[in-house]
Amino acid sequence: MKLAVIFVGLLAWSTTSVHSLIDSAPKSPESFVINGLNATLTPHHALVEFFNAAGLGFFGGGSIITSQHILTSAQNVHGFVRWRVGYGTYRRLELTWVESTNGLTYPQYNPVNRNNDIAIITLPSHIVFSGRVRPIALPQFGMEELPYQNEQGMITGFGFTNDQNHIAADNLRYGYVRVQPNTACTNVLQIQTPNHFCALDSRHPVNICNGDIGGGFVVFYRSQELLVGINSMIIQNCHIQWPSAYTRVSLYLTWIRQITGL
Repeated sequence: MKLAVIFVGLLAWSTTSVHSLIDSAPKSPESFVINGLNATLTPHHALVEFFNAAGLGFFGGGSIITSQHILTSAQNVHGFVRWRVGYGTYRRLELTWVESTNGLTYPQYNPVNRNNDIAIITLPSHIVFSGRVRPIALPQFGMEELPYQNEQGMITGFGFTNDQNHIAADNLRYGYVRVQPNTACTNVLQIQTPNHFCALDSRHPVNICNGDIGGGFVVFYRSQELLVGINSMIIQNCHIQWPSAYTRVSLYLTWIRQITGL
């Protein structure tokens, strides 16, 4: 039996109250990637807030790939009209923010089964790179199989620890999971292969949860960090023992380069 899935799974606020609600909430040191650790330097990660036409706000993740482009999940873009991107530090209250009204989903994105769950937010101004903020490299053409089965990847996010805990904390968190056979996900998630891949770590359980959708799955390939996946699908209770699904970035390089000029 397939379990229910949260695709965006984010808490909604009105536009006028999103920041006051977050800032006044009690803080928990375990309120990000489930069972993860506090990150101290993740210069490519971005916090993405997105708003619909009614002014309701949600948040997820993204990855800086150029000085004007954030790669994220289509779930964070489809049906929304405005985005705020925070970057430059692992502490949420110290992020630098830029607002955009230019978000583009992959043309064949399917909001029902989350196939082709990838999108790009274009910023109106350039991010100034430094030791604290810089883009992450993408796979090259010919690397369509990345990530490989059993390859370890790093996940990051500002999301909740479970679907009952709607407390936002200050510090970005990270963890490591391993790519699993597709069957590990098809038993519980309706993944679309090869566009999705599946990952978990049963030895040191860690997982993405609500608020982490759109963030990156990063591997080290020949001593270089590569963005090979995008957080896409999670089990409803965000349990650390269940696998999650990620969009395989290498299959969308042509489209990404058409939009960004990379």
